[in-house]
Amino acid sequence: MIIAVILLVLEHHLPAATGIILLSSVRCLTAIYKACYITGTTERIFETKPHLYDVYVNNQNVTAQSAALKDILKVSSADHEKFDKLNNLRFVCNFIIDMYNVLFVILFVCYCIVYIFFMLVIVLCCITVFMDTC
Repeated sequence: MIIAVILLVLEHHLPAATGIILLSSVRCLTAIYKACYITGTTERIFETKPHLYDVYVNNQNVTAQSAALKDILKVSSADHEKFDKLNNLRFVCNFIIDMYNVLFVILFVCYCIVYIFFMLVIVLCCITVFMDTC
């Protein structure tokens, strides 16, 4: 059995109660069915039950039942503008991460070179001390 968490917000008596009910299966829905809003689910069975939802989101595919909601789902110029800004921000973040990684590699290589240099100095000092004692 697929375990899913379905959050239902009751339309009536919302201020009096929290209005959130946790369900473990879609089968429980018929037992408590009232006018509800389903705000999140992991059950794919809702795809086949359009009378239970207003908008269905499956990954990036959004399906709406009413014409009014279908109009809202259309991509506007503001959506394109926001997408461009977010895409630019993502590019800048990736660039900063790449520069950080390059800097880390450079610092690590410098650390290794300094470490090797000091190890050589220690070895040379030991050899010099050993040669002086002989």
